[in-house]
Amino acid sequence: MLVSGHEPGYRVRFTPPRRKLFFEFTTLLVYLLLRDLARQLRIKAGFGILAGLILRSIPMVSVVIPNLHSPIIDQVIAALDRQTARAAIDEIIVVGQDRYNRIPPHVTLLATPRPITASAARNRGVAHATSRYILLLDADCIAAPECVERLLACHRAGHRVVGAGIMPETADYWVTSDNLIGFFSALAFLPAGTRPYLPSFALSMERSVYETVGGFDEQLPVDGADDQEFCYRLARHGVRFYFEPAAHVFHRPQRADAASVWRHLQGYGRAHAGIQRRYRDVTNSRLRPQLAPLAILLLAAAPFLALFDLLRLVVATSGLRRYWRFIPGMVWGRCAWYWGVAQALQLYAAGRHESVAWSR
Repeated sequence: MLVSGHEPGYRVRFTPPRRKLFFEFTTLLVYLLLRDLARQLRIKAGFGILAGLILRSIPMVSVVIPNLHSPIIDQVIAALDRQTARAAIDEIIVVGQDRYNRIPPHVTLLATPRPITASAARNRGVAHATSRYILLLDADCIAAPECVERLLACHRAGHRVVGAGIMPETADYWVTSDNLIGFFSALAFLPAGTRPYLPSFALSMERSVYETVGGFDEQLPVDGADDQEFCYRLARHGVRFYFEPAAHVFHRPQRADAASVWRHLQGYGRAHAGIQRRYRDVTNSRLRPQLAPLAILLLAAAPFLALFDLLRLVVATSGLRRYWRFIPGMVWGRCAWYWGVAQALQLYAAGRHESVAWSR
């Protein structure tokens, strides 16, 4: 289904249609009645199985995918259609542009007349969505079959914001290196638990959480770290973030050479520095404007700092050791990140702090 894009000035709506709301309320009522009956009859095991089947059948998730001509968008959608909890996915919404015409007809396409940022695309998608939960999914992420089911299980356990993990693949050296160092805190072989923030490649949350801060900041530079900024704003409202590695995706970005990995992580480091400084009350960041004159030293020391970081991670993380042949690529990417941080410091020293969000 094709829906034409609209210009800024939209309002995010958070009220599902009455018919759907009535259906969800009725199903929830049946669930509660069965739970009470099970407790009285002491048949908890059987009830757990029945409750799981009931909850998996409730359409309660809107999947929002920002897209700018992803060549694998059809594979991303096909993976969603193969989910064990497919019945819980009420709608799949793709926002942006698709020059390959690979989006199937059962998906809602919010086409935009010109390219827009991922932040803007997510906001437009959520404005159109109607379900209780919002799953933000990148257009280069293939969800494992149980991804949605495990995310919903975390929501039922009381977690309002849940992030999936990335299962590293080794077919492409530079894609793997980028995933291992650029998304280290979200790798699928790490333990589950709370995180200070979660990346947005596969991020599920209650729609009321999204409403709390009004969505993603569309004014940020297109360098990355928009998910960090979004999470830090939520953290100021007391929201906590839960990482569930069992709900994982296969991340296949179009970064197949050293130069593209460098640009990606350099931009991320540049944006990271500004976001950390802006939310120093949440992050306890040690970055200070007084460090700006030291940017040249940071540029010179970047290779040594990157190597030290990788050695520390390899020693502390047993799951990373099986990817030992990617260590040079990871050091390369980490060095680019430090260069990005140094650039942010240089911009501040030059009086261009607004471009890295130091002043907000």
